[in-house]
Formats: sequence, structure tokens, C-alpha cells
Amino acid sequence: MKDTLKLAWDLSWDKIPGELAQLNVPQTIHGGFIYLCRALYIMATSGEIRSDLSIAKIATFEAETRHRSEIEAAKVITVKEKNDKILKLRRKLASDGYNLCLKKIAKAYQEVDTKVLDHIEISNPESEEFEDDEDPEVPTAPTTS
Repeated sequence: MKDTLKLAWDLSWDKIPGELAQLNVPQTIHGGFIYLCRALYIMATSGEIRSDLSIAKIATFEAETRHRSEIEAAKVITVKEKNDKILKLRRKLASDGYNLCLKKIAKAYQEVDTKVLDHIEISNPESEEFEDDEDPEVPTAPTTS
């Protein structure tokens, strides 16, 4: 379609000015006609651009639909990794005796039950150093019957 429009556009420039000169059409009408021809050409090419854009949108939507499960799995993995890092930090802070930091973390992340924090006993292992990979004893809240 683009090649056809370009060919018609080129041919029209050869014929139209000669026909207009033979009819003695005023210059303003001639200018208006040229303006309309250019506007028509721009509209035709912008229609192609819109068509290409809609094709790209459809292809993007299809790709997202096709890979939706992979995208969701990646999101779940990312959330789990962040939660693991938060829990590891919580355990490390709890083992180091930073109960205030633990409360701040619990406030920032509403999933942690702050009512249980007062019942957590923190032990101070004097001779033990924990690596980042190791989990110290996780303090547990006493169960009430």
C-alpha cells in the first residue's frame, strides 16, 4: 500500500500542475489543492503507523499472555527471596539482642504479629558467632493453653 501511494503521489505531481495551468485556476486554489494532497498523504502514512502500532500492541499482549505463568513464577520467587532475607535479618537481629529493630521491622512489614514480640525471649550466645548462612536458634513465643 505504501508503494502504491508513493507512486500515485509522484504521478499526481506530473499531471495536476499542468491541468491547473490550463484552466487558469487561481493560485490560492492550487495551493489549497496541494495542501489537501499532502494532508491525504500524511493521513495515509499515519494510518499505516497506527496499524503497525496496533500490531505491536497485539504482539506484546500475546507474548505477555504466553509467558504469564513464567512472569508470575518470577514474581513469586522474588517475593520469597525478599521474605527470606527479611526473616534472616530478623533472626540475626533477634540473636544479637536488637529487639527495637525487630519491632521496627514488624511495623514496616505488617505480616509480623507484633503482639507476640513482647513474649519473645532473647538469648545472648556469648561464644557463638553465626554465619550469614546459619540460622541461630529462633526464639519462639510461649504457647498459652
